[in-house]
Amino acid sequence: MTELSPIPADHPRPGLPSAVLARPPLSPQGHAGPKSSVRALYLVQLLSTWAMRTSDFSLILFLTDAIPGTLLYISIYGLTKALVAVLLSSWVAQSTRRLSRLHALQLAIACQRISVAASCFLFSLFPLFDAHSRLRDSFFALLTCFGCLEKLASITSVVIIERDWVIVIAEAGSVPRHGLNAQLRRIELFSKLLSPLIISFFNSWSPQIAIWAVLFSNLGSMLVEFRVTSQMWSSVPGLARSPSSTVDDGIAIEDNLHVSSTFGSTHDTGQGRWLSNAIQPWREYTRSPAFFASFSNAVLYWTVLFFGGQTITYLLTTGFTPFEVASLRVASTIAETLGTVISPPIMAKLGPGPAGVCFMAWQLICIGVFAGRILAADMVTKGSGILLAIGITLKRIGLCGSDLSIQFIVQEIVPASLRAQFSSTEMACQNLFELFSYCTTTIYFRAEDFKYPVFISYGGIIASTIFYSTYVWRTRRYYSYLTIAQDSS
Repeated sequence: MTELSPIPADHPRPGLPSAVLARPPLSPQGHAGPKSSVRALYLVQLLSTWAMRTSDFSLILFLTDAIPGTLLYISIYGLTKALVAVLLSSWVAQSTRRLSRLHALQLAIACQRISVAASCFLFSLFPLFDAHSRLRDSFFALLTCFGCLEKLASITSVVIIERDWVIVIAEAGSVPRHGLNAQLRRIELFSKLLSPLIISFFNSWSPQIAIWAVLFSNLGSMLVEFRVTSQMWSSVPGLARSPSSTVDDGIAIEDNLHVSSTFGSTHDTGQGRWLSNAIQPWREYTRSPAFFASFSNAVLYWTVLFFGGQTITYLLTTGFTPFEVASLRVASTIAETLGTVISPPIMAKLGPGPAGVCFMAWQLICIGVFAGRILAADMVTKGSGILLAIGITLKRIGLCGSDLSIQFIVQEIVPASLRAQFSSTEMACQNLFELFSYCTTTIYFRAEDFKYPVFISYGGIIASTIFYSTYVWRTRRYYSYLTIAQDSS
């Protein structure tokens, strides 16, 4: 690894985000660049996250209704999706590099929407074969296949939008990137806030109506997203250039840490080197200066401390109604929205590294004080579910803040030509820990044993805090410089 010479104190350090962080958070009326591309990005984010959040909640709800009373099926469903993501996400990212930015994004959108629509169609047939267990299990296997396709496509679309298109559009429009990231997260949280309530309303009215509503909304969203992304691609010249053609020598964040543009650039196509090529993205990922920050975020995916499939199924099993679960998700989303409001000024004051440490500590406190009390309680009571929900809701403030801090660090450090490979490997790592999470609920699939996955999840937060604090300590001089630059400005 190349040894970098020290930079004079009066010389501005290359690639530092101090000028970016010094700007005020983004407002829809206040950015300096072309407004049309930013508004189009907001619309794409709204359509994409609305469809994604709707399908996430509704498919879990439909599967719980079709096969009630157990965490086993939802755990197998999630475990298989996570395993496929771990094994194939890096390969998918490398494959999409051969396409233009527009075609790669539209292909991912099409695979997402069509797979969800096909899953909904299968759910509509479940009542016809409820008494035939073999046929039901065959349908479940087919549902899992569609879920795996949707998972890979969603990873690809998130990588393309959040780790590539956002950076290009922010640079083209002179938009402060930390504010743009926060604004996009608020749009996602808006979708997360309303879509479960709407689906719960339709499901309480008629499950079949809810199924067909999700099906047609996904297909309609796909058509609109195609049109908007085409217009956005045409209006921003930087999107027309291939990411692999971007010249970026990397960003120094410490005298002995450097990201090189040769990261992940060697691809041996020989058949005898298949295993080496499969391992290479992981090897380069661990060598990146952003590894500890990225890995700490991935560890947080070994958790049931969010309103995902396992926790929703647990709450429904302990007597919560679908509307009550949706209301808890609303409270959690409001907490996350608060996180997007407070994180940009905290990042601007402390820098993304130290700010992330504060948000990690908040997560430890919330789960330790509230959710920790249920370890000695009877897990099948509604009171235990309420305590767990309080801890999860407050924890989301810190989780959102730490995620935005780490996202900014990765965007800043990883070169443009390597974002797809790094981010897809990062998400494969996240899905590896998500797979471990589903393994725990596959083993402890009874509601009364749910405290063990909760305990393991708390251990994941502790490990994540250690990894992230290690990263901040190793790069402390970088963040000291950033804080001084902020104070002087």
